[in-house]
Amino acid sequence: MADSILEGDTRRMLDDTGIVSYSVLDQALWTRFRAAGTSDEFIGAWLGLLCRQLPDASAAALVLGEADAGPYVLAAAWPNSQSPAGGLLGAAEMATGKRQGVSVSGPADDTQIIASPILIDGHLFGACAVAVKRNDAAFTDIMRKIQWACGWVEVH
Repeated sequence: MADSILEGDTRRMLDDTGIVSYSVLDQALWTRFRAAGTSDEFIGAWLGLLCRQLPDASAAALVLGEADAGPYVLAAAWPNSQSPAGGLLGAAEMATGKRQGVSVSGPADDTQIIASPILIDGHLFGACAVAVKRNDAAFTDIMRKIQWACGWVEVH
């Protein structure tokens, strides 16, 4: 039987050998996503699911605020819901300021942070920033996945 370990807002499921079972993690995230009763629960599960879809994602932050006015404040972070990894909030701020996607160097040499604004009907509502292992060839694919996923924030 798997044990659940809570680290911030992220569940890691360990099997009897102590190895992380990602299928159990994915199932737990999808269950939380479908059963979300509040906006905070929804976006927390949503951000975890987004990161599981991106190769080598190590951290993420979502900032939201009043349309076109802000302030855009931390709404969710992964894997630690209380403390986003270094550089994420700065990249999200840059994406909201430019109203376009950005890529900046992450805190480690092999890390980049990719951030996309959340634009709904031309109005700016925030941004999502994800730290991934540097892979310039995958940048466009990662940016598209972030932009597609941001549609769920609009739906909710």
